Amino acid sequence: VQTCALPILKVMIWKESTIYNYDRFVTTNVDPMRRVNPEWRARIAKWSYSVVDHFHLSRECVAVSMNIFDRYFARKTYDANNVDADAVLLVSCATLSIAVKLMEVDVLSLETLSRFSRGKYTTNQILDMEWTVVTALDFYLNPPTAISFASHLLLLLPNEINERDRHEDRKSTR
Repeated sequence: VQTCALPILKVMIWKESTIYNYDRFVTTNVDPMRRVNPEWRARIAKWSYSVVDHFHLSRECVAVSMNIFDRYFARKTYDANNVDADAVLLVSCATLSIAVKLMEVDVLSLETLSRFSRGKYTTNQILDMEWTVVTALDFYLNPPTAISFASHLLLLLPNEINERDRHEDRKSTR
């Protein structure tokens, strides 16, 4: 297992510095991270964690979703520097759906996401936004995450570390 971790980590570092490098997706001189109100982004992350926790899904789904969310808004060109709350919520529903499809065996239905948006968006609107996001990012949807880095780094721990301590390390990393 340890012998596999190092080559995987090298590939993840390469992907992060090339294919998924955030600057590669920036299309304007305006700071893309300022397009979305930081308070809204924080609420989206909190909302996403509550959804995945409610359905007992991997929290890594949120890391992937937020990565896709940020790169989408970096790539997308808007007339104004800021994006309205409706666009933020719709994109977040779409990116969470994409992430769950990538990371999980059980898929979170679009009907469920529509309900979690308090009925603000229909399943077709979320599905259409998924396609918009996927094509805007040229299908680059599987970024390395901090959780995946940490999981592989934990595999490099010495064999002398007992299973209980390894479990605690994995739990605190999550």
